[in-house]
Amino acid sequence: MSGKVLVIDDNDTMRDGIIQVISKMGHDVKGARSGLDGVNSFKSSNFDFVIADLKMSDIDGMEVLRRIKSLNKDTIVMIITAYGKIETAVEA
Repeated sequence: MSGKVLVIDDNDTMRDGIIQVISKMGHDVKGARSGLDGVNSFKSSNFDFVIADLKMSDIDGMEVLRRIKSLNKDTIVMIITAYGKIETAVEA
């Protein structure tokens, strides 16, 4: 079963790599370069699954998570980061 996936990351290399892998798995994937762009993309086309970087320049992944869950509580959101802490994982 394929789904609609949104990848939000301000790092072009990371975002494009994730998109490439998920596309090869047969999913419909779209990318966004910032948290705000990602939330706006989500509003215009509801996604089944969202992958968002924790650290971004405009709004961070935790705010993306809150906004997307307020729009659709059933959407699965995964937060990724290279700067993780236990506290952040628990909050997410």
